[in-house]
Amino acid sequence: MKTFDVIIAGAGPAGLTAALKLAGSGLSIAMLEKDVFPREKICGDALSGKVTSILKRMPDGVFSDFIGSVDKLPAMGIRFYSPDMSYVDLPYLAPGSEEKGREISDIPEHAPGYLCQRYDFDNFLIRHCRRYRNISIHENTAIKKVDIENGTVTAETANETYTAKMILGADGVHSVVRRSLTAYKENKKHICLGLRAYYENVSPGEEQNFAELYFLKELLPCYFWIFSMPGNRFNVGLGMMQSTVTARKINLSKVLDDILKNHPKISPRFKNARMVSSLGAHSLPMHMQPEILSGDNFLMLGDAASLVDPFLGEGIGNAMASGEVAADIVKSAFEQNRFDSDFLSRYDQRIKHRILTDFGYADIVRRLACSGYLINFVVKRASRSRSLHKLLLSMNTDEVIRKKLASPLFYLGLLFR
Repeated sequence: MKTFDVIIAGAGPAGLTAALKLAGSGLSIAMLEKDVFPREKICGDALSGKVTSILKRMPDGVFSDFIGSVDKLPAMGIRFYSPDMSYVDLPYLAPGSEEKGREISDIPEHAPGYLCQRYDFDNFLIRHCRRYRNISIHENTAIKKVDIENGTVTAETANETYTAKMILGADGVHSVVRRSLTAYKENKKHICLGLRAYYENVSPGEEQNFAELYFLKELLPCYFWIFSMPGNRFNVGLGMMQSTVTARKINLSKVLDDILKNHPKISPRFKNARMVSSLGAHSLPMHMQPEILSGDNFLMLGDAASLVDPFLGEGIGNAMASGEVAADIVKSAFEQNRFDSDFLSRYDQRIKHRILTDFGYADIVRRLACSGYLINFVVKRASRSRSLHKLLLSMNTDEVIRKKLASPLFYLGLLFR
């Protein structure tokens, strides 16, 4: 039996962020990870502004090392395509800057977002964790079961038993920690299935380094994406709600293949393309209902807490934000020797304020996105109306965009622009 102060289940962005934020705390930390690094992770590979902001707050030059050593491309903005192939560009601008068109000179010294393979990003974060003596990393160590008795957490693996005062459940959509400690049951209506592959020799889009999101009629309210990656690679994929896939008996790989071969807008760009990876699938737990985020001696983080944006499917930034908040709560818990659910519920309050409030707007927008007619209307208006485009450009954070798009007054105003 091995004893620590804190067990972190899972070495994804949520768990790694929590570990790095606890690196200087003096607490002994056991990070239990079922895989061995470096490892592949099926993902869209887009790092939002939330990610870069959190990296800047990490200790010991993490952000500067990320800028200097990790293979990546700057993400300059998002191009949204409606089902009728109208589009609108939302370049990322520095806060407070004026709209001057789509010029790279408008971008701050360090781009607010990046496109980077999770293979590289997660390995970068765990490399920093290995620098600290109080962080003990146990790879190829899958947790089988978690128990809490008399204020002590026990995590059982195939070869060892670990005990601690607290456990952070950052072990993904099929979290063992969540299954062991809560009455949560997975709801397939809240799961989005994603399919992703890497391609090379894809003809570039008209706007370089823009994340391209295609709201195709057959995928609504989810979308098809093309993200340009370093080394002439492109992350290409699509998502669809699992309930829809099951009800309609849809083969997602065939849907993707049909888009790449036959879609009039997309297929010409893949004429000379070659798939250079296997086709990978993953599940995204979209946040559409209240989740159990904490209890006696435990906190739930990232995908294990369903902290995935219900509209855009973005999860890395929210996972890292939950890790950052969790680290603060853990420090306070040990300072005050309080590990009960009443004390740890302050984690719920901070997650609600920092993440979940915006998810309410995002879910409304997701529901609106079920209508192809509405998306066509909004995007056409935005592309034709300079005043409306300026309005969208002024909404330089995902949160503000979602709040606007969730307001009926926004759509009423479109009629008069």
